[in-house]
Amino acid sequence: MINKQQSSLYRLSISILAGFIGLTSFSCVSQDLIDGRYLINADDTVTDIETKLTWQRCSIGQRWDGRTCTGETAVFTWVYANKLGDDSWRQPTIAELRTLVYCSNNEQYGMQKDYKTCGDVESYQSPTINLQAFPNTPDGWYWSSTPYGDRTDYAYIVSFLYGFIDGYGKDNGGRVRLVQAKQ
Repeated sequence: MINKQQSSLYRLSISILAGFIGLTSFSCVSQDLIDGRYLINADDTVTDIETKLTWQRCSIGQRWDGRTCTGETAVFTWVYANKLGDDSWRQPTIAELRTLVYCSNNEQYGMQKDYKTCGDVESYQSPTINLQAFPNTPDGWYWSSTPYGDRTDYAYIVSFLYGFIDGYGKDNGGRVRLVQAKQ
């Protein structure tokens, strides 16, 4: 049982952490960090304290109902996906999007030869994203803003089905989760 003094100290620690990562208006729904890194904010966003990025909790096309993301995710071509957002919200780079790949077998960020980040299919959950922080995320392709090498008709994508990172034709459909970098 946490007493009043411990609770106050805990809230102060979270506020100091928020200031450290650059959150000027800090309103947190949960005082607990998910997996020691995700802060759930009152505005239906998630702040990753490791990367200092704030993500939309739901994919574009879904909405937060107070418990989970509901509705169908929208699918966009790469060109259209890069037009989404505003002055502060934007399409993530492949490096940023890759940080959301969650491998329940603790092989996160370990690139395999076939561009899988999570190793053997049987050894982790699918979709490969933290479902507590980002509930009801489909296991399909998500666009990054990063072009795929010299291929002008391709861009990098992440598939949360297996944690794949690969190139994908820009005219194909992909899902979107926007990001915001806190200064």
